[in-house]
Amino acid sequence: MEYDTDVGPEMINKAFETNQIDDEWSIRSDREFTWWGYEQAQRLWAAPPIRSQGVTVTKVHARTDVLRDVPDTDKTYQMLAVSNMMATLSPLIFDPDTGKVYYHSTAYLHEQNYWLVSDIFMLAASMQAADAFLAATFLTAEVDGEVDATAHPQSGERFEPDDMLNLLDAVVAPAGAEPSPFTSDDFAMLEDLDPNPSVHTNAGENGVTAEFPFSGGDPVMKSFDGGQPPQTALFQAFNNQPHPEVGNGCLVLLHVPLSTEDPVVANKLNRLEAETEGGNHLLGAWAIGPRGLVFTTFYPAMIHHPALLAGLLMGYSIRSMSAHRTAEQLGLT
Repeated sequence: MEYDTDVGPEMINKAFETNQIDDEWSIRSDREFTWWGYEQAQRLWAAPPIRSQGVTVTKVHARTDVLRDVPDTDKTYQMLAVSNMMATLSPLIFDPDTGKVYYHSTAYLHEQNYWLVSDIFMLAASMQAADAFLAATFLTAEVDGEVDATAHPQSGERFEPDDMLNLLDAVVAPAGAEPSPFTSDDFAMLEDLDPNPSVHTNAGENGVTAEFPFSGGDPVMKSFDGGQPPQTALFQAFNNQPHPEVGNGCLVLLHVPLSTEDPVVANKLNRLEAETEGGNHLLGAWAIGPRGLVFTTFYPAMIHHPALLAGLLMGYSIRSMSAHRTAEQLGLT
């Protein structure tokens, strides 16, 4: 069966209408819109669709301005790496060519996954607008630079924030105040997938671990027995590690076996996933954690669905393998 529909315009319209974006503070076309919730602009757009294995796939983007005139220094990259360890669904990215810091999330949509991924992407876009509004003042105290404030070309400066920028306190955090809806049933489902991209999966009451091929497919225990470096990336999901801003949900980590603690590398990986075609949804962030390079995502309670983790698991496997290819290109392997 072929899936021929380009869902890009539908996604853009859904985000515009559901979030009740005002015409006065936006610029809109069929495949994109830019709007000002307050001082910082956010752009949502749908790239031209592509055909992949009989399916029409559209990559959609959400980008929100945060800072400008940021210097290309070690301090800047370190700040981003630390901040991105607390990411929810959007990474903070630094572009050294423009001196800008911004949030940027992407998703690959088609008719088969639209019912679920469109809602996750829309929440990612809404949360990054709210995060940019809240984070800009904090971030300017951590690095040199200023808030990337702009004005609507016709309506001018916006002096009162849009109500949508209260999303975290008004909607997301209250849902996270309840016990996490991600349960042992969600984790056990990952053990039973067929086919399963993991070479080893172990689920429990509060989480699950899995191993995805990175440089090879041998599980960690087999690598240790043979005295070889790990060939797999470690996937972990937890329902008992709440996020400080949005409360309970599901923390997902993908640790890759690279001996680097360079925050520049994490920023490069975030930029590559945002700007190039192929790969997987950029919902989360590459960062530097206690164990080195890690991709971290926090799924808020309000977007829980029994099929969520199982539906996205293949994407983490793809991310593991694509990270290995990029690491080879960067000379990290």
